[in-house]
Amino acid sequence: MLPTPPTTVLGGVPLHRVDFERTLDLMEDYVVERVPSLVCTVNVNQLYAFRQDAEFRAAYRRARLLVADGRPLLWAAKALGEPLPGHVPGSRLLPAFAKRAAPKGYRLFFLGAAPGVAEEAAQLLEGRNPGLNVVGCYSPPLGFERDPVQNAETIARVKEASPDALFVAFGAPKQEKWLAAHLDELDVPLGIGIGSTFDSLVSRGQAAPDWATRNGLEWFYRFALEPRRLWRRYLLENTSVLPRLAGQILARRVSRRLQR
Repeated sequence: MLPTPPTTVLGGVPLHRVDFERTLDLMEDYVVERVPSLVCTVNVNQLYAFRQDAEFRAAYRRARLLVADGRPLLWAAKALGEPLPGHVPGSRLLPAFAKRAAPKGYRLFFLGAAPGVAEEAAQLLEGRNPGLNVVGCYSPPLGFERDPVQNAETIARVKEASPDALFVAFGAPKQEKWLAAHLDELDVPLGIGIGSTFDSLVSRGQAAPDWATRNGLEWFYRFALEPRRLWRRYLLENTSVLPRLAGQILARRVSRRLQR
């Protein structure tokens, strides 16, 4: 079993101290090792969901790698005195992993998004990365996870394709909970939730530009595009996490002063 990277705990979530390239290295290592491994990308909204949803907490406990997808988490870790080495934007993991996977023949499966979107994303990535082996794409119907027949059909399609890496676009926390519940049964070495990445790749979604990612303003960019849909997440849910993080940072600083 590969060694586990050290962690920084924020809001109860143990984030592994890895940067983007190290995350890709570990994803490859999991494929080679062949032990079903769940990778989760964590942002501020997922810290909120972690507190509210017991099933989501269980999924994170099942995860082998939890990475910081959001610069506010890097800022909080630095203020805590346990800095993280880098930002790991989840939207960029699939294109970067595909570039590594193509020459090595890794088998990829794309699950989720609207019908036809995963296939378009696969064609685009195959065009960019000659030799990329996408062995299956499937868009299960809405609510499939609550229907034993549809859920079994989804599992069967993935198992039949026998992928090395499974990229799931159900949105958080649904994708993480589904992967945690079924990854062992699927017997896939690497499972990761990627949100709206398929849509962004084929320009059906609005991926944040580089300037927004670099400056921690992805949330603002997305909110400006869809204020009606996202106002609750960013203005209520995310802000409710901030006092908890501030309290954690303050408690750590007080503790250090008392130890001097």
